Amino acid sequence: MEQGGFLLKQSIRKAMPYYILVVILSACKSIVDAIFAGNFIGRDGLAAIQAAAPVMTLLGMLGVMLSVTCVSSASILIGRRNHGMANQIFTFTVLSALVIGIVIQIFSVFFLQGIADFLSAGTNISRQVFDYLHVILLGAPVMIISSFVLPVLNMDNHPNLASYYVFSNIALNFLFNFISSQYTDLGISGIAGATVLSYLLSFAFLIPYIRSSRRMLRFCALLKRNLKEYLAMVKPGISSTSMLLLALVWIAFSNTYIARSVGASGMAVYSIFRTVMIFMATLLNIGYILIQSFAGVLYGEKDWHGLRLLCKCTLCITTAITVLACALMVAIPGQLCSVFGADESIYASCVTALRFLAAAFPFLMLNLFFVSYYLYIKQYRLSNAVGALHHLIAQVPCMLFFVPRFGLNGAWIAYFTAEAMTTLLTIIFCFCLQKRKGNVKTDIFLLPMQNSPDCLSLSSLLDDTQPVRISQAVMTFLKERGYDSHLIFHIGLVTEELVLNILQHGYPDAKTGHIDSLVRLEGNTMIVRIRDDGVLFNPTLLLEDDGTPHLGMKLIRSMSHEFQYDRVLQCNNSIAAFQIDAPLSRKEAASSL
Repeated sequence: MEQGGFLLKQSIRKAMPYYILVVILSACKSIVDAIFAGNFIGRDGLAAIQAAAPVMTLLGMLGVMLSVTCVSSASILIGRRNHGMANQIFTFTVLSALVIGIVIQIFSVFFLQGIADFLSAGTNISRQVFDYLHVILLGAPVMIISSFVLPVLNMDNHPNLASYYVFSNIALNFLFNFISSQYTDLGISGIAGATVLSYLLSFAFLIPYIRSSRRMLRFCALLKRNLKEYLAMVKPGISSTSMLLLALVWIAFSNTYIARSVGASGMAVYSIFRTVMIFMATLLNIGYILIQSFAGVLYGEKDWHGLRLLCKCTLCITTAITVLACALMVAIPGQLCSVFGADESIYASCVTALRFLAAAFPFLMLNLFFVSYYLYIKQYRLSNAVGALHHLIAQVPCMLFFVPRFGLNGAWIAYFTAEAMTTLLTIIFCFCLQKRKGNVKTDIFLLPMQNSPDCLSLSSLLDDTQPVRISQAVMTFLKERGYDSHLIFHIGLVTEELVLNILQHGYPDAKTGHIDSLVRLEGNTMIVRIRDDGVLFNPTLLLEDDGTPHLGMKLIRSMSHEFQYDRVLQCNNSIAAFQIDAPLSRKEAASSL
């Protein structure tokens, strides 16, 4: 046996190809409409789509707020074994998306023309902006709900369906755009219709998800008395939305300030700088999607070893991407600038900009990790603080200080300084939080240190000897900590029975497998969680051949006060909970050994 976490690493390895595909396809998805508008409608069509971007951003922000609320809150609740409230949060956020989408539909009927005139600034593209947004806003419920699909599928054991959904969405969008552009006179309305219709038809991949026995989130009735709890769960969604708002404010400020300070040519260089930065940062999502998919459940389970392992895996992946990105920006900055449209007049300035970006990129990687990670472990204030520094508060003073002194190069110095300051201040914030926790020793991840006396985490290859060996390891762990011998016997017997049932029913073809065992104290409750990678089976529903309740399961229920099954992290989770008394003192524990 070894320290736990084998199955978590295995789940990450299995999911990574799907996550890579999702990130790459998602990056491509955002440019489909612009490609067809530019090639088949012309400059005015492209300008109309750009002018409509604020409305599209608003729909995306609403979707992000609700989807982050759903995934963050529901995953933590599942980790805490509160499936009823997790299902209610899931139902509440989906219904909220529908209601908000319908309200936007009604709103657009009365105010769309004014919105189109405002966004087009009185130019001749007002009609095309109106036509584009008319179709998009009629499909507002579809557009908002589509934001749920990827994070929910990734978190709820179906990363394969998430990748299929994105691929089908792009393929259908290309197909419908081609048909609309070649065979109809719908113009920009056809492009908008292709977008909405491709999202709608891609929902077909939700059918196997809804029918799947591996999913944990299900629709249920909402309870009026829980309304305050539903609204309280929106905190992570509001946090993410506020970060997007700050980013929009920063983009508007920096674009205006650069244009006024260094002119059109400087603005062109800054545009390429930001385009390369956004593209490279998007690749980091390959790592951060792990946080979104796994962190909430592990945090809810209080699996500190697993959560720390997840952070290390995420940082390893994002560090590898950072090294590759920096190598490209240092070795071939000219070629990258040419790809994004740099001509000879701004070539040298673009090369300088990308080299500064390469220097700042490691700090950017860490800052994005901090924002995402702290959000999913319910450190909302810290996540907001890091996000505010990263998106606005550190950036603006640096820009105002360096650009007047160094011109365009001052913008790159300002960006590097702001990102480095954000990383440094985040570490200081974490150090201050550690001080506030008093005797609880934590690290940069704000988790109890690995040598926690109230937690045992093991991984082992499953064979006929493991039920007894794991049971003995658990009993030894509890005995060393001075717990009552009667309780130790019960927990050891239940642990052995759980592992034995996994061996018999999780691997019917005698396939070799692994199990992760976790024993931890939660208040006055001792939790035993056994995770396996066998075939899908729910031990709480096991029956004897004659249809009577399974004898082993009756034994577990009689000795524990709670017995549950989860399907999380693409694995079976068998969980038993025991009410406990305070352990013996160290002297009493030593004398009982």
